[in-house]
Amino acid sequence: MVPSMKLTKAGWAIVDRDTHMGRWVEEHGRLDFDQAALSCYFPLFREGDVLLNVGANIGCYAKAFVGKASRIICLEPNEEALECLRHNLGRYPEVVIYPFAAAERDVRCSVRCATDNIGMAYVEEDTAGAVEARALDGLGFDRVDFILMDCEGFELRALQGAVGLVRRFQPIMVIEVNDMTLARVGINRGNLFEWLDAEGYSRQNIYADLGLTDEQLDIICFPRHRAAEAEERGRRTAWMEFRSAWKRARRSVKSLLLGRG
Repeated sequence: MVPSMKLTKAGWAIVDRDTHMGRWVEEHGRLDFDQAALSCYFPLFREGDVLLNVGANIGCYAKAFVGKASRIICLEPNEEALECLRHNLGRYPEVVIYPFAAAERDVRCSVRCATDNIGMAYVEEDTAGAVEARALDGLGFDRVDFILMDCEGFELRALQGAVGLVRRFQPIMVIEVNDMTLARVGINRGNLFEWLDAEGYSRQNIYADLGLTDEQLDIICFPRHRAAEAEERGRRTAWMEFRSAWKRARRSVKSLLLGRG
């Protein structure tokens, strides 16, 4: 066990100094603690699909797909998180773990993390760096159905290196959009959205009742051939919003009537 790795009471490996993801794993007693987000993904993930998790960290999201996916491909360049990821998911035969980042081409990088929030660790291109970033198109994947991507500002570079993969397999993609991390590499969300538009992808907040204006959010991106699912998701959300508004109105009327009585 590496010095920075700690085992929770449930046996999950976390980074000892981590103030966010590791703490939440401990508090919930489970690795796949973010059930709110995961419940947005599962209806779109078909039994036997292949998951590609770019920026898998310690495996909190990939773990949830064990038993559902025929293959789970994880990329994680940060050594602290990588050792935890190997401990947490290396036992599952369908899981493949790669110790590098994703970019538009193969380059050397260094991992930076200025805080104890391990989820904010990022890579920076550095010819003397200790880790690799690889173009996903060069890895020879024969199938990808669903992509989870959270790479702290490298999202567009990762997509640019996966354009062949995206065009061939047309996966649904969940991508983090963080204005701060994008600005760190000299781009903005408009650049990311332009790439998605050019590849024929529509997008929604993972929480379909929310918009796309927050400074940090996760988006679900739908290829053209699955546009009907995006539309259905929107209709279902609109109906849920209507029902919630109707219930609130009923409660308000009831309160007024009881108050008069």
